[in-house]
Parts: sequence; C-alpha cells; structure tokens
Amino acid sequence: SLGGYHFGVVAGEVAPATEEWLMRYGEVKAYPTQEELIAAVNDPSTNLISVEMAGNGIQTIISGDELTMWRQTANTLPALYAQRELAAPVDVVTILDADKKRLENQGANGDIFSIYGRNTDTVYVYVCDYMQFMDELKGDDKKIEEGALFGTEVHF
Repeated sequence: SLGGYHFGVVAGEVAPATEEWLMRYGEVKAYPTQEELIAAVNDPSTNLISVEMAGNGIQTIISGDELTMWRQTANTLPALYAQRELAAPVDVVTILDADKKRLENQGANGDIFSIYGRNTDTVYVYVCDYMQFMDELKGDDKKIEEGALFGTEVHF
C-alpha cells in the first residue's frame, strides 16, 4: 500500500527500542522466521522493508522491485538510525502554576505556555529527561516534581 512505510522484522531479533523507533515512520510487523520475512519482502504486491540488527546499527533488505521512494528509504534508514540520538530531544521543560497544576505547552517548536485563568504569581519550572517524561511523568504533576532533573520556583 502507498499509505505509509511497512517494515518487517524477525520476532525477538530486533531490540524493542528499535521497533518503537521504526513505528515513528510506519507500520512494523514481526514475522516468526527469517524465511517468512524474506518471502514477504519478495512478494511483488508489497513494498516491505526488512530491518535487522547489525552490531549497534541496523541493515535493511529489499527485493529490488519497490518504488523509488521505498528504495531510497531503505538505503537511508541505517544512517537515520545511527543519528537517532543526536536528533532526539534531550529534555522537556514543564511548568506548574501556583496550584501545582501543569500549564499546557502551546508551542510546536518552542515553549509557549497558556496562563489564561491560572494563578501564576508563583510558578515551578522543571527540566525533565525526555524519555522519562514521556514514559513515566507526563500525566502526573506530583511525579514531575519528584522525577525532574532540575526544578526551581519563580515568583512574579
């Protein structure tokens, strides 16, 4: 299908973090065996890109009859994977109001916080590790306070 990228992996042979990374770019399907994966890659009705671990990186396998866009993606994917940590956000800035309720971030590429109707005489600013914030802290303002790498109180 042309709706998105499709990646195939052998079940249990690709690190879960790698599968999660691939899911940012498309659908990931785990095949029980290498033979079944290769058969799916070679099926002319698919544009499946096989992904397997190669040391600390990944390598891709395609059949060669894919559309140009899929071939380019398969060729580029190992380099993107190698650079993934450089492009990943390192931290998250979050702010709690005086009532210790998180202000919603309104910015796409910057930190803009909505303060309408909020008590902001005092605010609490926290810097959190991105992965920890997304996995553990995001929905719980108390956990943000406890799990932050850095925090400070600001009075206006």
